[in-house]
Amino acid sequence: MTTMAKKPLPRAEEGAGAKVVRSATVSIEVAFGAAKVFKAVSDPLLLPCWAGPVKAVRRRGGGLELDYETPERLITCAADLAVDERRGVVDWTFHLPQDPVKAYSRVIPLQESRSVLLLTLASPPMPERRADAGLIDAVKSLSQSMEALKSVLERSA
Repeated sequence: MTTMAKKPLPRAEEGAGAKVVRSATVSIEVAFGAAKVFKAVSDPLLLPCWAGPVKAVRRRGGGLELDYETPERLITCAADLAVDERRGVVDWTFHLPQDPVKAYSRVIPLQESRSVLLLTLASPPMPERRADAGLIDAVKSLSQSMEALKSVLERSA
């Protein structure tokens, strides 16, 4: 299942050059328990194995640094990870030079050996035309990332 959302910024930002935030959500049901899926999604060092734009992750000075591929270039940036295992929440913020990119994931248990993973990618504020064009690419990238994660889980089974 895929959804796309358009979320304009408050009215004060509207007018010529107004910026908007777009988000895309993709979900996948997998034949693995929620604990296994959560462990894979919350491991920062596994991120390059399944999250397309993330090419490398390193621990630096108590934090995380990663190489993030944009359409224009590869960027090295800091990243924050917020984890709540009880709720199945793993949220990322990638601190790109202009604006942060945020990814929100939820692991939902269905049965002992089945779960659903939802992954939402929110764009930084950008001009509406650019945001709309990027939305389709975001859904494609998220879908590819989900399939890659499924492969990672299968290899570790």
